[in-house]
Amino acid sequence: MSVELRNDEYIVSANSQTEAGFWISVGTPFRLPDSAPAGKLGQVIRDALSQSQQGVPTPPRDADSPARPLLDLLGLPDYASYMKGARSVEVYAEGIGTDESIEVTPKRNEGARGGFTTIDEQAKVFPYDSPGQLGTEVIRAFDKAL
Repeated sequence: MSVELRNDEYIVSANSQTEAGFWISVGTPFRLPDSAPAGKLGQVIRDALSQSQQGVPTPPRDADSPARPLLDLLGLPDYASYMKGARSVEVYAEGIGTDESIEVTPKRNEGARGGFTTIDEQAKVFPYDSPGQLGTEVIRAFDKAL
């Protein structure tokens, strides 16, 4: 799943992998001011992670853009408008309960055509402890996002 920072707010989006193997945004993204406590951000991220699935049906080629709910939420005409000034962090969870680990990876904004690409050498993996810890690590990762 991804967390974007744009115009002083976090935008948290759940992502699911299609049967064809690519990732799409699912559901309505959640908006949170960048002044929100780390614990609140972490809880919203946990909720988005729980919505992420694998093997969802691949949308037909003529379907609306998977970004449409995000653009409608923000009142933007296109993805290029969204990308201007946005930074992104990818969050991935693996395991369950006390064996759960989290990977937080800052991304590089490559514009509307290139999208966000991971900065793999800046990835951090850690055992999940609490929403506050998760939110704090995501906030720190934004310092490395370009």
